[in-house]
Amino acid sequence: MCDLSKISIQKVQLWSTEALKAFLCVRKKSVEGAHEELVARAFAALEDGIPVDHEAENAERVLLQEYKQKLCVEGVLYPDPFTITTGLKGSKMGDSCGQASSSLTSVNT
Repeated sequence: MCDLSKISIQKVQLWSTEALKAFLCVRKKSVEGAHEELVARAFAALEDGIPVDHEAENAERVLLQEYKQKLCVEGVLYPDPFTITTGLKGSKMGDSCGQASSSLTSVNT
């Protein structure tokens, strides 16, 4: 296993925002803020050797499992709407509140 305390800030800057949030969440650190703030918070957690909170990790796992179960309706597995990249035109999939943007239109229209 990798010794996380030896990871440079340059490597942490390459992590996606989603990866940074997952890293911080299981260490009970705030996941709010811009990418640069998340990088700084994650790097500080690495340097301080903040351990994984196993209860938080289990809660995250349960939430993910429940989310995946909601994508299966009457035996049909639907794609994760957050990963759909085709079938819609527009630059945004939603606004900051998680609601669909009105600028999206169907490709078939």
